[in-house]
Amino acid sequence: NADKGGKWLRGSDGFSIFRTQAVITDNAKNPEVICRWFDNAFELENGLGCSVGPVGVSIFKEGDRYRAIDKKTLEPDLQEKVSWGNLWPQSLPKYLPAGFKCLEDVVLYDEKKEMERVYEPNLTKTQIPVNWISLDDIDRYSDISTALEDYYNQQQALFVTGELDVDDDAQWQAYVDGLYSLGLEDWVKMRGIEEIAK
Repeated sequence: NADKGGKWLRGSDGFSIFRTQAVITDNAKNPEVICRWFDNAFELENGLGCSVGPVGVSIFKEGDRYRAIDKKTLEPDLQEKVSWGNLWPQSLPKYLPAGFKCLEDVVLYDEKKEMERVYEPNLTKTQIPVNWISLDDIDRYSDISTALEDYYNQQQALFVTGELDVDDDAQWQAYVDGLYSLGLEDWVKMRGIEEIAK
């Protein structure tokens, strides 16, 4: 796409194509080859190459696992070549399965182990699914979101300026009732917040 100033490829309907997407047009002579090529970008070893370093150089297969070596054991010029900044991990499509971990020769800092001990019990066991607002709900969701944001900003200004007292239970309850009257419960349901909280 360099001939077009390096801009994202855009379809006639206005969609952008990002790094984890591909377009096969009717001009493609071998679309199946393009599919295989792009699918290969998401193979495990290619993901490791982008995230950890080249397989066979800074990461090695050991049985059904992979071991990442301490890159300081490599020659200085090779260290630079396979350094994290030269892997371009932010630019390439890649995939590593959820929960995938390499065996690592580099010992973790004690601080990291302590942080994991403190936070790990509170981590989710699986990824939180992305919530999409259905087409049937999108107009109502938009209306409620706008109303809630306007109401919140207005009430916040009144509380900050002292026209309303946040410590006054009746005024606070009136504020909360106002949120519910604008459709807060429906908004929470459409956002999937209750599911995330489980």
